[in-house]
Amino acid sequence: MNRSLENYLKHIFKLQKKENKAVKPWILSKHLGVSSPSVSEMIKKLSQEKYLDYIPYKGVKLTKKGQSIGVLMLRKYRLWKTYLYQELHMPFDRLSQEAEALEHDTSETLL
Repeated sequence: MNRSLENYLKHIFKLQKKENKAVKPWILSKHLGVSSPSVSEMIKKLSQEKYLDYIPYKGVKLTKKGQSIGVLMLRKYRLWKTYLYQELHMPFDRLSQEAEALEHDTSETLL
């Protein structure tokens, strides 16, 4: 799975959990800072691969398959962010960017 797909699943998971309902594509577009057509294309791809369900006029909801990856990516992100701050004393303004990069290359063994 590529980084872009993992990021979408992670952000959909966060938004779905926060709102406790389907995530509208325009909210996802705003949250990720990408165009609406890009979001629509990715929703199609993720839906075809059974990572999410698209409900017309409601938004998207992760399937169990999509949710498991979304949770895993969020967990990796949070672990890296905590480690970078507590152990390496990285400045707070760099944490998100570095954790975002590291989460994608973290093996299950390292996790």
